Amino acid sequence: MISKDLPLKLFCILVAFILWLYVMGVENPQITYSFNNIPVQLSNEDKLAKSDLILQGLKDDEVDIRIKGRRNDILKLNSSKISASVDLGEVDGPGSISLPVKVTGIPSNIDLVSVNPQTVTVDVDRLVSRNFDVEVIEEGQLKEGFVLKESDINPGSVTVKGPERLMNTVRRAVVSIDIDQLDKNYGGRFDVQLLDPSNKPVKGLAISPKEVYVSLSVSFAKDVAVKLVTTGEVPKGYRLFKAEIVPETITILGDKNTVEKVSEVSVKPIDINGLKDKVSYNVPLDLPPGISVKDDSNEVKVNLDIDSIAEKELTVDNISVVGQDPQKLSYNFTGARVVVEGRAKTVEKISADDITLKATVSPEPGSYNVEIVGSIRPDIEDVSIKSIEPDVIHVDVAR
Repeated sequence: MISKDLPLKLFCILVAFILWLYVMGVENPQITYSFNNIPVQLSNEDKLAKSDLILQGLKDDEVDIRIKGRRNDILKLNSSKISASVDLGEVDGPGSISLPVKVTGIPSNIDLVSVNPQTVTVDVDRLVSRNFDVEVIEEGQLKEGFVLKESDINPGSVTVKGPERLMNTVRRAVVSIDIDQLDKNYGGRFDVQLLDPSNKPVKGLAISPKEVYVSLSVSFAKDVAVKLVTTGEVPKGYRLFKAEIVPETITILGDKNTVEKVSEVSVKPIDINGLKDKVSYNVPLDLPPGISVKDDSNEVKVNLDIDSIAEKELTVDNISVVGQDPQKLSYNFTGARVVVEGRAKTVEKISADDITLKATVSPEPGSYNVEIVGSIRPDIEDVSIKSIEPDVIHVDVAR
């Protein structure tokens, strides 16, 4: 009985198989399908940081894929489970590196036909860290008469971390503070900004801390002269010819009411007893209470020119009488004894030719005793006329 039905059974199986092939080929055919714009995910990014590397960007951050399979299987496919990724663990140094794209989430009964692009180029740079001192940029102008005495920044520096190429564009770290019309101390927390050589902001770097506390000390300012104060006397036969103070004026700071009462600042007294030569001292300033000096320059340099003195008598034979037409003047001048005194080295070289005598007469007719005035050649320094004998000349002015 079994052998009698066997051909029939085989025929039925064959028909069933043909029907299955028909159903699978016509009713559930093989198809291809595309998924576009699948985001590329990054794996093992933490390994970059361990190697002091950092990802700068992707050339392509999305891919398109094509798959092939039975229509029913593809229709059942959960597209949200399909993902594309690149393994950053394969990166071992900085540069532009092509990494293969790996697609997951496709069942085994569906074939992956293509991935476009098949590789993704990643831009990797060295991860570096540098410290920058923080500077204050003042925007605006303080109220007239006031100056910024000092600025205290806490902390005074920040740590910047990020890609080496970007880090190399940073020249300074700054905080910007509006000081327009400010006339008192001011403080607060301010964000730190990174600037390139053109003072343009640099973004994309981590700053720690992101903000600092800045305290501004604002004072009233005034320029005053520095006054020399000496004690004692130089030895007999010597003279203090010149005292030079560097600088001659200073800028003092303080409360407005206090500063406005100060007209000059003296140096601490300098003892000149026994001094016979040129000397220089750095001398502290004798500052009034509540007064400080801009830039904390609390001393000045004093140069003292001390030298021996001498006298010399010269006979000057010529005189110039001015103030009237020479033809109307009548006088008799036989010369004058002129005593000069001053720096011994210069007095020794001076002659009568270096001295000019002059008498200025009234323009009105009459007889006059006119004072004789002497002068020394302008380029001769540290010598003066002590006396002229006679010191008057009789002049007649004709009508």
